[in-house]
Amino acid sequence: MTGRLSGGVSVGDGSWTLTIFVTDLQVERSLRVRGDLHIGGVMIRLVDELDKAIREEATEAASGANGDGA
Repeated sequence: MTGRLSGGVSVGDGSWTLTIFVTDLQVERSLRVRGDLHIGGVMIRLVDELDKAIREEATEAASGANGDGA
């Protein structure tokens, strides 16, 4: 039964959640992967996720530093 939804998550599509903890950054990320995704693809997705998070943090920090009225 491909495409069934259980709690908003598609089940039966051959995918699963892969949780990765990056020790150097002390960051944990969960990626939805399938068996046909090679390790290089997993690494690219992980780097993209981390890059987005780092950019968001930098933007928040910059807006906080600029928004303090000093």
